[in-house]
Amino acid sequence: MCREDLLASASAKPAIKIDLWRNLGLSLSLALTAMLVVFMAQNAAVSSYSIANLEKFEEETALSQDQINITLAEINYHSELASKTSMALSEAAAEGPSHLNQNLLMKEAESLKIDSGTGDVDILLDQVIF
Repeated sequence: MCREDLLASASAKPAIKIDLWRNLGLSLSLALTAMLVVFMAQNAAVSSYSIANLEKFEEETALSQDQINITLAEINYHSELASKTSMALSEAAAEGPSHLNQNLLMKEAESLKIDSGTGDVDILLDQVIF
């Protein structure tokens, strides 16, 4: 009986060691699983944040593109205005000071044909004013 007790006690000790390793392995696997879940949740939060930043970036890009289009339209307008002004100045320089001649301006004004008489305009202006 003594021998059986020794064998029973010898077999009981390794069983405790095996349970200890199993418990340690189970605890380790649970801890790693918990860490994996935390990292996945953090990654999901960061990726949703980056998606929100991407939408904001797209809005800013659209707004800046609209601003660029407006600026290009303004540049084209000023360019056309400058070319027309340049053309008018070059024509005035080519013709000399004759474009400021009062007699020439009066002849051009007389050549314009106005359909209505001056009396009709005066009557209409008097009605509007009074």
